[in-house]
Amino acid sequence: MSNHKVYLSASNQEANVGADGITEEARMNQLAHDVGDILTQRGITVYYNNPNWTLTQIVNDSNARQPDLHIAIHSNAGGGTGTETWCYGIDGTDSARFGSLLQAALVGALGLRDRGIKDSLTPGHRWAEVVNTNATAVLTEVFFHDNLSDIHVFNHRYLQVVNAMADAVKQWFNVATTPEPPPALSDIAVLQQAGIINSPDYWLGIAATGQAARGDYVNALIRNVADYVRRSK
Repeated sequence: MSNHKVYLSASNQEANVGADGITEEARMNQLAHDVGDILTQRGITVYYNNPNWTLTQIVNDSNARQPDLHIAIHSNAGGGTGTETWCYGIDGTDSARFGSLLQAALVGALGLRDRGIKDSLTPGHRWAEVVNTNATAVLTEVFFHDNLSDIHVFNHRYLQVVNAMADAVKQWFNVATTPEPPPALSDIAVLQQAGIINSPDYWLGIAATGQAARGDYVNALIRNVADYVRRSK
């Protein structure tokens, strides 16, 4: 168990509805908890905000818990595209250094436009979670939720985004990044013998690379699992 602590503060903006009908709050809270699950497995203490809290309550809770990092996780709007991260200053601060690390990780995972790190000390952009928290803090806008193309990329590369965010935190804390081992050949063989999968090499490759599976393969997998459950009753 490490002594490192991170506060993952997902958007509380339930009124921000994406172009696909999913709210910013719902999507970013799912992302925060998926990232947090990985960090917890690596011995990092993870705190979460309550999406029903006000910004003042979130800031106060973060300061009371005294994390090393505070990451506000949002999606953007306004007709643009890409990823940006707001920092407490952009020259020589820990916030800027971590923000640059996180920004590079997200851009690498998504491949969307790199909108860079931005200074939250500028008038009109003094985001409360960046300037009023005591921890090294950033606010990241992962993609534009009013852009269907951005949403498609985010959904398609979701696992890469989760792992990229977790890896950025682990790298900041100098916690070793250990890839999740692919399933054993014996496990794949069991699934094949049960008739659940028909392409063992394909699924081993997906597990090893973290790429998204083809829709027709996933549909077949779901049908085969359902058939297996029915036969087992």
